[in-house]
Parts: sequence; structure tokens; C-alpha cells
Amino acid sequence: MNKDNVLKILQNNSSGISGEEISRKLNISRSAIWKSVEQLRKDGYIIDAKSNNGYFYRQSDVLSCEQIVKYLCDEQSEFDVFDSVESTNTILKEYAISRKDVNDGFFVTANTQTAGKGRMGRTFVSPVKKGVWLSVLFKPSFFSEEACRMPIYAAVAVCNAIENLGLERPTVKWPNDIIYGNKKLCGISSEMSVESGSGSIEYLILGIGVNVNMEISDFPVELREKATSIYMHSGQQIFRSELIGNIINEIGKFYQNGHFTADFTHYLHVYKKDLMMLNKKIVLISPNNIEYGVAEDINEKGELIVRYDDNSKKCVNSGEISVRGLMGYDG
Repeated sequence: MNKDNVLKILQNNSSGISGEEISRKLNISRSAIWKSVEQLRKDGYIIDAKSNNGYFYRQSDVLSCEQIVKYLCDEQSEFDVFDSVESTNTILKEYAISRKDVNDGFFVTANTQTAGKGRMGRTFVSPVKKGVWLSVLFKPSFFSEEACRMPIYAAVAVCNAIENLGLERPTVKWPNDIIYGNKKLCGISSEMSVESGSGSIEYLILGIGVNVNMEISDFPVELREKATSIYMHSGQQIFRSELIGNIINEIGKFYQNGHFTADFTHYLHVYKKDLMMLNKKIVLISPNNIEYGVAEDINEKGELIVRYDDNSKKCVNSGEISVRGLMGYDG
């Protein structure tokens, strides 16, 4: 395809290349080159053209298979990239049920989601080309009891991936909201299908949504005091493909071939260091009750251990309650 071939030549000649030289290399007309450049620009690639100096490719924040592969440690990774989807989680759920050719570790990403979902059924805002909207499919060999470790592994992996880009390491709000400056930067959710009786997992889908290059105007008014992005916090715009590659690479460090392969004790230790609310007062909100306590610890099931004023303790499961801090982030 002319467009892809022209892109490769432009990327390999960042100091510029003439249309005549591209024409000679590809044996196509100057008009075909111009049309290809225009198509690439519509796709989001930044290509400058100067009279008598040819075309100049500038690093571009384009979401494509070719761009993502450049940042993956495992070039054999299987994935799909969409322009717009209802939800990347929904796509993978359909794949898991209907497609036998979709393997463990397959992931899906998109430029935007029209009906993204967060934890506990909340809507997740996904502006076009401004964030990382990513879902990963797992077909694990372990049983559902061990799946409670996934949110801890995943939260640490996302924090690592962001830090790998030379950015400030975020903090975590239990169970796995990623936070910058007391505002939500990233949401992580997981859902799984379990065989009745055996307890074995048919599939597990990890959904990750990171606000990357969003400005405050990209958020609904009701979220502007609660949400942030990498760009808003750091002043740096980053390439989404690079962040996706880093996240997938970090996932590969703790999960391979159906199993957790990394030391969970180490990840739990890092998770606790990242956690913003340990030893702080919190509010526990359920549909019928509000309680106050202190977030004392996290156990190996990922449950929050809460201590009350009378020194009694309770282990709280992330699926049954919402936790807010008395000071700082309360999303």
C-alpha cells in the first residue's frame, strides 16, 4: 500500500527527503506521493513540506499497530487497534466468547470509547485521541481465588509504566485508581467469567483507562475537580503508543502463559508504598450505610483492613463498598 510505504520512508529520513527521491524509491508518481501524504496527515501524522526541501516527518501521536509494535518487548504480541468502539472491554468479551483464535494476552485499544465503563458500573469519559483506552484478555490456568491478585499487579504495572517514561510516579487509591495530585488519572477494572462448579476461569478482562493528553475542557464540568491527565499534571504531552507498549511490557513481567510469574509479596510491598490512604482516616460508603475508620493495611486477598475507633477491625472487599479519604482524593 502506497501510504504505508511512504510512511516508512519518511520515518527513516527524519531530516527530510524530496518527493523526487521517494518517487524513485517506490516507483510511483509524485501525485501518488502527495495523495499518500495527505492520507497520512488525516490519520494524524505530522508531515511538514517545504518548497525545494521535500517532506519532513515529525514524531506523531498516532495510534496504530505499527506505532505500538515499536515499543513492545514481545513483537509477537497480538492486538487490534480501533478508531472508535463502544468499549474495549465489550470488544474483548465478544472475542472471548465467539473467537477461538484469540489467545491469552490479546489486547485491544482505541482512539475513543462511546460507552466506556469504570469500576462499579461508572461511566468512563474517553475523549478522541486524548487517552489510553486499553483492555487485555487473560485465559489463566489458575482458579478464581487467585484472581484477587490481578488488581494489585495491574496497579503497580501502570505506575511503573508511567514512571518508565520519566514522569513522576503516581499514587494509588484503593483498590486501583491511579492518582496525580489528589485527582484521578487512571481507572482500572476487571471482570471475569468463571465455570460453575470447578471455579476455573474461562476468561478475565483487565480494562485500563489513562487520561494522557487531556486538557481541563475535555472533562465534563462535574469531573473537573476530580480528574486530571498526564499533560495537566506534568505539562508534558506523551505518545499514547509508547505508554501502551510500556503497560503491556509491565504486564508481561508478572503474567506469562496463563500464570502469575512474579513474586506477589514484592508487588504487594510496592503497592502499599504507592497507596495514598494507609494509616489515614477514610469514609466507607455502602448503599445503606456510612462508616468512618482508619485504613490500616492490605491483606493478600487485596482487601482493605479498616480499624474503627473501638479498635475492632474489618476486611473490606472492593466489590462491596466505596472508600473515600477525609482529606484529599474522594472520587
